[in-house]
Amino acid sequence: ELRQALHPGKFIDYVINKSAESKPLAAALGLEKPDFRMRDVELFIRYFAFQYFLPSYSGNLKSFLDNTCKHFNVNWDKVEEDIQKKAVALDTAIETTVSIFGIDSFRKWDGKKYENRFNRAIFDVMVYYFTEQQIMKAAIEDKSKVVKGFKNLCETNADFIKSIEVTTKSIGATKARLTLWGEALSQALSIKIRIPKVGK
Repeated sequence: ELRQALHPGKFIDYVINKSAESKPLAAALGLEKPDFRMRDVELFIRYFAFQYFLPSYSGNLKSFLDNTCKHFNVNWDKVEEDIQKKAVALDTAIETTVSIFGIDSFRKWDGKKYENRFNRAIFDVMVYYFTEQQIMKAAIEDKSKVVKGFKNLCETNADFIKSIEVTTKSIGATKARLTLWGEALSQALSIKIRIPKVGK
């Protein structure tokens, strides 16, 4: 709500409307109506920020999201079409994750069971990679390998666990979880996956 007040514009208006219309996101968050805390809106903004500006991430998530809103508000006429395409891709990425993990989507595996709590850091990395058509198709074809790869990462990699539950906002944590999950996916699916550059 504060970000909406501080950075009003066409991009923010679009994200608020689109997140409210997104049935996949509402299902993932367990929402029956738009969230009064606007978690759904924030997840949309995080997604666009990760898609466009990861190389410039400084470790300050608030500034990162604020600057994303400012940029797209100012340049809305130039980016509107691409933003709309990426919004569709986000819904598809959420649906892909749910088709693989079911009710356990976007939750940490503790070695015995999935936690009940929705994890934003896991959401970030899942939708980042599943917006890529090649990765999405390969993952749907080999769902069990994706699940096995994720569980193994949670069970054996302390850096990954730290990056999704202890310190999630730093450059190091952001880079670690994107890199480690990208590499795990690549190995599980036997395909080459480009790992994004994070931070300057």
